[in-house]
Amino acid sequence: MNMSSVRRFSLLVLTGSLCASLSAQAPAPAPGAAAGAPAGPGAAAGRGGAGGGAGGRGGAPAVVFSTSQLLTLGQWNTTTLANAATAALTDLRTASLSGAKPKDLETKAAALAKAEQALATVRADLFTKIQASPDKLNAEQATYVKANGGLNRGGNTSPGATQAYSDYTGFTKIWDGKTFTGWDGETDAWSIENDAIHMDTAKKSGQHHVHFTGLPGVSPILKDFDFKVEFKASGGFNGGVQYRSRLIQAAHRQDKEPPLVNGVRDLKAAIADPLGKPLPAGITTEAAADAAGLPRGTPTRWQISGYQFDITNNNMGSLYEGQYRGVIVNAGEIVQLAPGGVKFIIGRVADAPVNFAKEHKGLDGEWNQLEIIARGNTLIHMLNGHVITVTTDDDPERRAAQGILSLQCEGGAIWYRNAYLKNL
Repeated sequence: MNMSSVRRFSLLVLTGSLCASLSAQAPAPAPGAAAGAPAGPGAAAGRGGAGGGAGGRGGAPAVVFSTSQLLTLGQWNTTTLANAATAALTDLRTASLSGAKPKDLETKAAALAKAEQALATVRADLFTKIQASPDKLNAEQATYVKANGGLNRGGNTSPGATQAYSDYTGFTKIWDGKTFTGWDGETDAWSIENDAIHMDTAKKSGQHHVHFTGLPGVSPILKDFDFKVEFKASGGFNGGVQYRSRLIQAAHRQDKEPPLVNGVRDLKAAIADPLGKPLPAGITTEAAADAAGLPRGTPTRWQISGYQFDITNNNMGSLYEGQYRGVIVNAGEIVQLAPGGVKFIIGRVADAPVNFAKEHKGLDGEWNQLEIIARGNTLIHMLNGHVITVTTDDDPERRAAQGILSLQCEGGAIWYRNAYLKNL
């Protein structure tokens, strides 16, 4: 590259930088204000217009991508190569404005060209990869990606994503539907039928749990996670999904069930070690545990305590904590739990959340889709695509930052299937 070429290249870089800066600072035109302006992808009415995916300052995204597409295209601008190209461009701009020697400008221009070439190669490979996948970009999506240099344009504006409940991108299936591999519970209480794990209190009364013990590469001790499972119920059903929970009976603890201290159960040791010690091999029923002389629990040695997505007819999706705080958050509430056991209801997500549940007819009914999202002290319960409760647990004595996952039944009959976990 000769000196003349370097100067032309530098001028183009600076001019492009200035135009981009002015464009970013210019106010967005009001919808429809620029008559005859060319429409961007998805600019048709009802698709977000000029304010969404085309990089505007408001409104819904004009172009919608699936979760798997976003996860692939998210690498477009977050690679180290993108950072290197940006750094090389900055170096050239700085040198151009500081009166650097021609040789220095030539070196920096060559470095920028090399960085841009490397980035272009990676982007071309990504584009080829996604177009070869079952979830390839349609013409509108491809045009958007090419025109905008990736997903992002105009500050933090980015295309939206649709995520159906059945989209398990990033999730691991943790129950195979056929065996108890990775799970532990009473085998004379829980059974497997129709690709579902099932419990019926008409056959064995009482409260019963089956908990996740882990799979290769999947820890049973969960902190931040997403969990999806489907369920059906019948009769006077009462069950739930425990999470960030712990086995509390003496058979699993090193000493005994944690004592009550000023009316609050001291669970620090159990939270630190939610699984405790495993039962001896082959102990899968209360009768076998009795015969082995293991400490007796109430109601069973598989008893779980902790946060629970409650599955009941009159408070579906509420946040319950058995053997501890009881009903913490009713269905429909947004709650902040403060130190000292104080509860503040700060809003509502639904006035009649019971209507989100599908009719309960046992295996003849429809499957309900349950989702739990746990991030730090924030816990979200969803049912059939609707948010049921939002909880921020700011009570340091009572909250749990980690624990195990369990399915429960203590009334009627419940079936669970399609258990998927995204452990973060």
